[in-house]
Order: sequence, then C-alpha cells, then structure tokens
Amino acid sequence: MSLDPSLPVGERIKVLRERRGLSRAVVAGLCGRSESWLKKIEQGTRQAVRLPTLLRLAEILRLDDLAELTGQRLPLAVYGKSAHPALPALQQVMMTYPLGAVSATEVDRLPSVSELQRRLDDAVTLWRTSRHHRTEVGALLPSLLTQTHQVVRVLAGTERRAAAVVLAGTYHMTQKVLAYQPVPELIFLAADRGMAAAQEADDPLAIARSAWYLAHVLRRSGQLDQADRVVTEAAELVKPGRDDASSEYRAMWGSLQLARGLTAALDYDFGTAWRFWDMADDIARSLGEDYWHSWNGFGPVNMQLDGVSIDVTLGRYGDAARRAANIEVASIPSVPDRSWYLVEVARGYLARRDDVAVYHLLSRAYQESPEMVKHGQFGRSVIQQLMERNHLVVRSEVRALAAKIDIAT
Repeated sequence: MSLDPSLPVGERIKVLRERRGLSRAVVAGLCGRSESWLKKIEQGTRQAVRLPTLLRLAEILRLDDLAELTGQRLPLAVYGKSAHPALPALQQVMMTYPLGAVSATEVDRLPSVSELQRRLDDAVTLWRTSRHHRTEVGALLPSLLTQTHQVVRVLAGTERRAAAVVLAGTYHMTQKVLAYQPVPELIFLAADRGMAAAQEADDPLAIARSAWYLAHVLRRSGQLDQADRVVTEAAELVKPGRDDASSEYRAMWGSLQLARGLTAALDYDFGTAWRFWDMADDIARSLGEDYWHSWNGFGPVNMQLDGVSIDVTLGRYGDAARRAANIEVASIPSVPDRSWYLVEVARGYLARRDDVAVYHLLSRAYQESPEMVKHGQFGRSVIQQLMERNHLVVRSEVRALAAKIDIAT
C-alpha cells in the first residue's frame, strides 16, 4: 500500500518500520543511533535526516527507492550505486534476442563445449585473483555469453546439456559483475536465465548453484520467503546421504544452509540465522581446514566471514568485532572477498562510532580491491556516512578516498 505523498519523512519511517515488524530500538541500533534519536525523527521534533542516514534506513527497511521515505523521486541507484563501464556491453548482449537459425559458417567457427568451459573457468579464477575483477571479467563475458548460447542452440542430447551447464555458470558470473549495479532488472534476468539453463541441463549441482545465486537476488529485493523456499527445494537435490554425495555435493548443500541463515538474518531472526550457520559450518569443517569452493568461496574461512556479516546485519556489533579479531585477512583466498570482508568489519565499527577504525578498514579494503569498495554493496554508503560525521582526525583522508570512488566531496 502506497503512502500519502504529503506524509512527513518521520511518519513515513514509522509506518514502514511497523510494516516490517521492527521495533524502534532495533532500527535505531542498526543505524548505530539511540532509540530516543529515532523517536524524535518519527515524531518530527528532529527534522534533519541526511542522505547517508536515509540510505541506511532504506537498506534496513528493504526499500528500493528513497521516494518511499522522502515522498520525492530519488532512486537509490543514483546515490547508492556507481555504474561500471562494463555495464553497456553486457546490457546489449542480454537484451539481444537472435531468433534466426545459426548459419553453417557460424557453426563451423563455434568453440567446443570444453573450450567454453575452460574460458568460464578462467573467468572464475580471474574474479578471485584480480583487484579489478569486474573490469577484467566483464570484458570476457559478452562474447562468452553469445557463443555459449549459440552452442546450446546447435547441439543436442548429452552435449547440449553439458553446454547448458556452462551457460548457467556464465550467467552466474554475469550476475556477479552486475551485482549492486543500477540495473536490478538485468540482475534478476541473469539469475533467472541461469536457473533456466541449469534446469535444461537437468544437473542437480547446476540447479543448486543457480538457486544459491537466485536467492541473493530475491533477498536483495526483499522477497525473503521466496529466497528461503528456492534454496530449501534445491538442497533436497544435493542433500547428504546420497550415493553420489561427493565433496562438491556436500559443499553445495552447506552453501544452501548458509543461504537460509543469511536470509533469516535479513529478517532479524537471530535463532534461525545462527542455526543454519551452524549447520553450514559443520559441513565446511568436515571438508577440511583448507577447503575453499572456487564458485562461492564456501569453506571454513569464509564461514567466519559470513558470521561477521550476520552479526553486523543483526546489529550485534560487539560480537562482530570479537569474531573479526580471530580472522587473518591474508588467509582469505579471494581478493574481492578480502575487500568485502574489510568493508563488513568497517560497518560494525561505524555503528560503534569508531570513525578512525572505519577509515583504516576502508583504506585496506580499497588497497585489496578498489572495485569492491566502489561497486560493492556497502562501501560507498559507509564512506558517505563517514563524510557526514566529519571526524576531524580523518576528514581529509576520508574525502580523498571518496574522490577516488567518484563520490562528490
């Protein structure tokens, strides 16, 4: 139900908070503020709600448009996200629908399924190892998507199903590049097409991986029940106890339990979030201390990173700081994961109002991967909130960092 356009911002926040079933104390805590602060905002006795705070409230309340808070058309994509240069080429490929038959000349020039798989594996490796992962992987995907589609169209039987598995994986990588870009329709399209390709392949692991990626999109759009449902159903395809329950199957099952925990955290369901995290962690530990899945990073190390993220999401910043103290950044195998983790820890310290620590963590995150800070989920909003606080000790450094990722100072 839409709100009356004349409704003040404070009253809008109250209505939207209550619709989400969140207490004033919970929302204020997730903003790193006091309950009395939020009460004054909602009652209209405190008027100034600046942009970074509105962005954080929008994240907590699962809104896609600031107009729902302000009554004015201010899309979040304009303020919370920065378009990547790889976006136009990917957008063009994904919105092109070649309906004619593939000519004989084109068929002769098409790569084999094994060659397409090698190119996809190279993209996965590049994503893990490059500081500029979106740029470098994004440059590979348009041709890989086009050719894999063509190969799927001209093959039949077992070969077609194998090509469809590659196509699903290529859409997963496309979704990674598009994630947190101002094109939510393309992100959903990539996730949906990945699932369609996996189902065409009739491959349990491909379907489970696609469910993992689709759940990210559903969570981000606030469709928490649907996100939980898709991973629950997919987990049945790879559950432990199967005759073919290899480490790949077990890792995928564990990943899907983690997905359920992440969904519960976004719903502020503490007990359920940690119950599923524990189930996933047991699987991760059973796979070995050094296990790390190349597709989504599942393993003992990344389970601890996700534990920090769950603590931050639930507003348990002290727990997040204590958990983070036991994680060595250099032990994280993936470059963007290291940067993402540092941003997550920075979010926790931001809520504790330790702005010097936040700046230090963001600087390290930027050194690991500038693109994760600029184009990831929270890097820009954290920097915007630091700028708002204007801590004199790090003010000039924060502004310099903001300029590097194209935030106006």
